Amino acid sequence: MAESIRDNESSIDSLTTCNAAESSLLSYAPTENSTSCEALCESTADSSDNVYKDLDWSKYPGYAKAPHTKRQCTSWTWQHGYRIQHIKTETLYWLCKPCIVKKAHKAALYASTGGSHSQIRHLKDKHNLDSSGPIQKKRKLNFSDATSMNATIEQALINQRISNFNPDQFKTALVELPQFHDLLQLAYADIDAVGCLPTADTMVRWTKRDFEIYKAPVIRLLAEVEGNIHFTFDLWTSSNLLCLNGVYAHYLNAFGEKKKILLSVPSIDDSHTGENIAQGVADIITEFHLEKRVGYFVLDNATNNDKAVEKLGTIFGFNPTKHRIRHADGNRLRGFKALQIEHQNNLLDDDERRCPPSQLKRPNDTRWNSHYYAFETACQNRAAIDAYVEKEERSFTTRLEQPLQKNKRRDPDKQLKLSTKPAIVEDKLSVDDWITITRYMQILKPLMLVTKKLEGCPQEGRNGCMWEVLPCYEFLLAHFERLAELYKHDPDEDLRLNIQLGWQKLDEYYKKLDNTEVYVAAVALHPKYRLAKIKQMWSDREADGWPAAAERQLQDLWRDYKDVQLPEEPTEQQPDDDILDEILNPPVSPSTEDLYGPMEHLYKNPAQQQASPPDEMDELQGAVDASFSRVRDPVNFWILHRSRWPRLSRMALEIYGIPPIEADNERLYSKCGDMVTKKRNRLSANIIGAAQCLRQWDEDGIIEWK
Repeated sequence: MAESIRDNESSIDSLTTCNAAESSLLSYAPTENSTSCEALCESTADSSDNVYKDLDWSKYPGYAKAPHTKRQCTSWTWQHGYRIQHIKTETLYWLCKPCIVKKAHKAALYASTGGSHSQIRHLKDKHNLDSSGPIQKKRKLNFSDATSMNATIEQALINQRISNFNPDQFKTALVELPQFHDLLQLAYADIDAVGCLPTADTMVRWTKRDFEIYKAPVIRLLAEVEGNIHFTFDLWTSSNLLCLNGVYAHYLNAFGEKKKILLSVPSIDDSHTGENIAQGVADIITEFHLEKRVGYFVLDNATNNDKAVEKLGTIFGFNPTKHRIRHADGNRLRGFKALQIEHQNNLLDDDERRCPPSQLKRPNDTRWNSHYYAFETACQNRAAIDAYVEKEERSFTTRLEQPLQKNKRRDPDKQLKLSTKPAIVEDKLSVDDWITITRYMQILKPLMLVTKKLEGCPQEGRNGCMWEVLPCYEFLLAHFERLAELYKHDPDEDLRLNIQLGWQKLDEYYKKLDNTEVYVAAVALHPKYRLAKIKQMWSDREADGWPAAAERQLQDLWRDYKDVQLPEEPTEQQPDDDILDEILNPPVSPSTEDLYGPMEHLYKNPAQQQASPPDEMDELQGAVDASFSRVRDPVNFWILHRSRWPRLSRMALEIYGIPPIEADNERLYSKCGDMVTKKRNRLSANIIGAAQCLRQWDEDGIIEWK
């Protein structure tokens, strides 16, 4: 101790003889009775080599000992750290001394300007230290020890426990108490092994466990599907800011029923580039063993989806242009100028609620047909809307009369400020506005009908089947051409412009159908229409080569299926011979001539070469069968004609298994939105995806709960 005091005195003497800016770091050892934080800090900041002897300065280039300042270091963390300073920035840092002593690979270094929270957390987590020194582990009592008659409990603790006891909190916290678990184990020794001890993450563990268990039946089901599997995926952001990507598999089962299976709902944590999206989808496809049976991808028109399909084509070895199906929804026509309808029905008077109006809908750019439904409900409630606006206008006029009268008696520089018109009065719908809304309804209604038709689950080969896409495009193009002719001389220039923009947008996507052959093939494989229907629809475009191009596309796609290896058909067991067959049809002994024939003919008639089987596609397109014109369900037709055209039926059923619209993803995200509420905004993407997969598998009867 005496030596420490002499060292302090010598340090102080040297400091007083030097300039403050040029002096080195001052340090002194605390006296035997000194326990203040200032003394601890000063001892840590000693400038002698003994304090920094364990510090290898070569690992910290650009740093030096920090000079002493008058500022007091009040945190106890300086007892366990070096005070060093960055030479250029002169920023003071705390360097962990226990890390240096233990020769850690990377010692903790924190700027002193950030406070001591990080230093305290580091010392507690890494070195088990707090302000009192090493942290002592608390002894954990089990249920038997805590309830023993020999256990001593202070009365003050008992009184505090009784006064702080909350029955409601106790009910919810009881399941987490280790003592409660000990009690359950005393009653039933194997309860922990069974997995029935409830905790906060019990439901999470059960959900993840069930997903892994029931994923195996889904994999087996997909393995039994004949042909390729088609996929849809789309990004969606939940209310807790998770970017989710629902991946669906689509196919037709052996009975021709349209089936979908939700494979996973992974999160996209990185940037939403096509490469990142594709990698996540590829992992899911591989996880379900579908990498060799990748069919078509039905996606919306986002640019990153184009990049994603290109990446998937590289991974799985297919042509991304031909296997990319563009989502066929009516919302592609963005060229319309939407009229916003105010949400006013909640403000109607009681006497106006005798016949409750329909709920007014607010349009947006993501909900399909939202503008049409907004116009429709507004027209249904036109009387109530006009009555409410008229009442608000009268009320505003009444409020305005008094200040107007006062302003007549005031000087111009002392006029009262008049209130502005309410937005509902300023933007009220005039008679011309209602006429415009009605016109836009007439324009948008066919789009709504087509969207509703294509987004459905097909029944009897209709209302959501791939062969309907091409006729729907033709129908909408003809619809806009009629509108353009009808409103050619209309004074509403915006209306005429929007009709033209709608036609251009529709024509733009119609031309992109040439990139994928399945649209043409879906119509050509319908026995009622076949390739002749396409030639009829495009008769006016024969000069442009559309019919010839369609026929080439059909043949190109048919070549992929023409020589496909088909699974062997199970041989039917022949029934046992009936004795009546022998009585009614006795065997006739063949004659010698029947057995051997005329000997001279053996050399005169060479063996006939077996004729090659006819091409199935040519046979279908050239077939003359009156029953074909009455076919309404092409899916059922091809199931019945598998034996006649096995490869052509394989091709047709795969194409009819492609969904024209990714409506299932929109339905999925609606359910996810109901799941992720404000009170459940900490759900992770894994739990959301596992729960939604189990829900969909259960609803479709894919799994049976054990």
